Amino acid sequence: MSTKKLLGILVPNAKTGRALLALYRRHNPTGLKLICFTLSDIDWKRRRVTALHRRRRRWAHSKFPLPRVIYNRCYKPDPLLLKRLEAEIGAGFLFNGINRLDKMDVHRILSPALAPHLPDSEPHDEASADRLLDLHRILYFKPIHGSRGIGVFRAELKASGEIHLGNHYLLPSHIFEDHSRFHHQLRELLGSAPHMVQSGIPALTLFGQYFDIRVLVQKNGNGEWTATSAVSRIAAKGCFNTSIAERIILTADVLKIVFLPERAKPLLEEIKAIGIAAAERLDEAQERSLGELSVDLALDRAGHPWIIEVNGMPQKSLYSSFKQSKRAAYEYPLLYASHLLTRSSSPVSESALT
Repeated sequence: MSTKKLLGILVPNAKTGRALLALYRRHNPTGLKLICFTLSDIDWKRRRVTALHRRRRRWAHSKFPLPRVIYNRCYKPDPLLLKRLEAEIGAGFLFNGINRLDKMDVHRILSPALAPHLPDSEPHDEASADRLLDLHRILYFKPIHGSRGIGVFRAELKASGEIHLGNHYLLPSHIFEDHSRFHHQLRELLGSAPHMVQSGIPALTLFGQYFDIRVLVQKNGNGEWTATSAVSRIAAKGCFNTSIAERIILTADVLKIVFLPERAKPLLEEIKAIGIAAAERLDEAQERSLGELSVDLALDRAGHPWIIEVNGMPQKSLYSSFKQSKRAAYEYPLLYASHLLTRSSSPVSESALT
C-alpha cells in the first residue's frame, strides 16, 4: 500500500489501540487509511509495521510500510525508540512525540509572554514555600510530572497563623501551628519526586463550587493552531480538585451564568486566544512537533484568566457528551496528519527523507 494515504497511530498496547482506532475511524473526514501499532510492532530493518486495521468490516493485523506520518497516542513512550522512529520518517512527521510535560519547563517557556496569566510558580523547597505562602496565603504543591490532580496538596495560611493542608478537599487533613511541623509533614507526603509550588488565586466559583476551563487546542488542516473547544469541570462540593468532577458543561454556558452577556462572549474569546498563544510558544520550544494540547485555566473573582497547567495528551473522554467538541477532538489530528502527508509528498520533503 502507498504511504501517501496512510496514517499510523502509535499506541501503548493492542487493547488500547482497538478502542482508539474505532473512535478515530468514526470521526475521519480525510479518507486516510488509519492503522495502529506499538513500538514493538516495528520491523526496523525492513521499514515495516505489523498493524491493526479494519478490512472488510473486520479487525485484522497486516504488514504495512512504515507510515510517512505518525500520530503518537502513547503517554511517555521510550524516548530513544521515538527518536529513532522520527529519524526514519523525518523531523516533524511524528507529532505529539513529547506529551509528558514538565510543569516548571512549561512555566519558563510561557514567561514572559503570558506572564499576566501565570500564577507564581517555583521549584519546591522550604524557603520558596514559606515566602510564597506569606505572600499569597494559598499554595498548591504539584508533582512536576503529575496529572489529573494526583498528589496535589493545598496549603492555606490562616489569619490565626495556622497552616491548613489538604488533598483534593478544602477541609484540611492536617493543621499546623508552626512552619517546621508543616514542612516535616509535607516532606513525608510529597516523597522524593520533584514538586513545584504554585500560588493560589482567589477563585471564582459556580454556586460555591470550584470549576476550571479546559481549552482543547489543536492544529488544523493548514497546520495552524486553533481552539476547537472549551469545557468546564465542576468540582464536587468542598473539593478544589476539578479532576473529581461532579459534572462537565460547556464553558460558554458557565460564563453566561456568572457574567452578563456582553462580558461572557469576549471573555471566552480571550480564554481561547490564551490557549492558542500557550500552544504556539510550547510548540516552538519543543524538539518534536506538537499537534494538540489542552490548556487548563481558572478565573479569579474579577474574571481574569490564569493558566493552571498544560496537558500534553488531552483526555478526550471529557467531550463524549458534546457532539461538536467530540468530533473536533478526533477529527483535527487527522486533518493535521493529512496536511503533513501533503508536505511529505513535496519534492523537498521527498529528498529530505532519502
